[in-house]
Amino acid sequence: MSQIVKVVSKPIDVEPYRKWVKHPSCGAYVEFLGCVRNHNEGLSVTKLAYQAYSEMAEKEMKKLVDRIRNITRCVFVHRIGTLDIGDIAVCVLLSSAHRKDAFEACQFLLNGLKSVVPIWKKEFYDTEKSKWIGCKDDCLK
Repeated sequence: MSQIVKVVSKPIDVEPYRKWVKHPSCGAYVEFLGCVRNHNEGLSVTKLAYQAYSEMAEKEMKKLVDRIRNITRCVFVHRIGTLDIGDIAVCVLLSSAHRKDAFEACQFLLNGLKSVVPIWKKEFYDTEKSKWIGCKDDCLK
């Protein structure tokens, strides 16, 4: 499988990845774009900040990609830094011969991203407060 796995600090330009993931042996293309939304748990979100040790995060992302099967090409990109509402935070593009494999691989990568990849998210609210999300024991006060 050919793959692109990255942690980036600039906006994600999806178009080049869409072109790259295409392959004549594939009949299925699955795309997931995770974007910053303006609310969470009843609060009005104004922006997000992602932090990571990029080399370690990429290593863990690659381990996840190496576990998926029956995929021809895979793009797995996560952005760090401060993101505004509507910005793309994560991009997953997959090509395979059959849709089932591509959908299952996408779900596997996203679940793994949330559970094992060391990327931390801080939400900022219109109340001028902020909160780290998904950290056990207030890991990043």
